[in-house]
Amino acid sequence: MSSTVRFESGEIALFDHIEPEGPMWCGRGDRMVASRVAFKNPFISKPAIQVAISAIDAAKEQNLRLRLSAEQISNDGFLLEAHTWDDTRIGRLSVSWLAVGPDRDDSETGWNV
Repeated sequence: MSSTVRFESGEIALFDHIEPEGPMWCGRGDRMVASRVAFKNPFISKPAIQVAISAIDAAKEQNLRLRLSAEQISNDGFLLEAHTWDDTRIGRLSVSWLAVGPDRDDSETGWNV
């Protein structure tokens, strides 16, 4: 039994908190923003997820503190979380992601590769 590996990627504008004076820009202490990401097609089991900053707009007067993570990973999607703390001010954040996982069992299609 063998599996085909599939890749799926995307980018999400996670938040824009400058205009509405959102918590990542105006808040202090521990703060978090999360967004659910759904795969176009489910994997046959839980894939590995890599996340990376694709764009960030942050105040220069404070240290930049940011932790990105993929949580609640399933074959259908995951929860993308951005955490900051202390006095860091992040106005806008976009994140790119890559999912790598099994797609199907080749023995089911009759292919023997």
